Amino acid sequence: MTNDNIHSEAVRRLRIGGLIHQGKTAEQSEIVRLIEARCAASNINLGHDIVYNDHPHELVYHEVFGQLGAIYLRVADAKRSLRYLTAALAGNYRSLPISQWVEGLGVDGDKYMSWPIFKTVARVILLPGSNLYKKHTNKKLIMEALDTGAYIKPHPLLNPVHFDELREEFGNRVLNPKESGFAHVKNADVVYTTGDSELGLYALLLGKKVKTIANNNFQGGFGPLFSQVINAPDPTQALTRILSDPISGIFFPTESLKEDIDRFFDRFIASDAEIN
Repeated sequence: MTNDNIHSEAVRRLRIGGLIHQGKTAEQSEIVRLIEARCAASNINLGHDIVYNDHPHELVYHEVFGQLGAIYLRVADAKRSLRYLTAALAGNYRSLPISQWVEGLGVDGDKYMSWPIFKTVARVILLPGSNLYKKHTNKKLIMEALDTGAYIKPHPLLNPVHFDELREEFGNRVLNPKESGFAHVKNADVVYTTGDSELGLYALLLGKKVKTIANNNFQGGFGPLFSQVINAPDPTQALTRILSDPISGIFFPTESLKEDIDRFFDRFIASDAEIN
């Protein structure tokens, strides 16, 4: 898939599945356009979400914090990508008021249009979508979470067949997939998640206690972010520090956006030359 077609394919995906994607898509599109321009100028391959091949010289982007209009750009090679997050955590480039931004969303933080919640729960288990929830979750950890009184919040696009399987096994401990996941996170004290969950990142920024239900620690698109901060003395502060430095590859639609993208690419191109 060429760079020219990547974003249109991403937009197409957001329109399928029966739920409407919401968020600052115009702001995200502008960030992607600037990233595509830098990639084209430097002959760098760019993939979207899972459209990449783990090559250390390629970049891949994800939509993240949709209601804040952000994009996560990372090196396709996981080990190299982790070094960028480590550098951002160790540095002190600036501090953006990201937690305040998230808190200011009220109940409006869902990636998809959602229903109001029918039941407030103190502990919530966030499952990834149908293509990942069995592969990336650890059933033993889920059972342990359920034993503490947690409820399962399936992904809003979960296949109905998989939802029926969950209800058959766990009964009324399974919430409706279309209920607002963001509202459940805001109301919960403890959030169980995998490395695929954007809501898990919101939970960290909101100061919730976050625990893993993932196989092999944290994997998935946001796994490196979780692994960097989950055991920090103050996970909220650690994640805010990473997100505030554009070396991490997370870009928000701020006035310094172009300079932020240039900061990331200057680092990427310089380190790429070292590898070559």
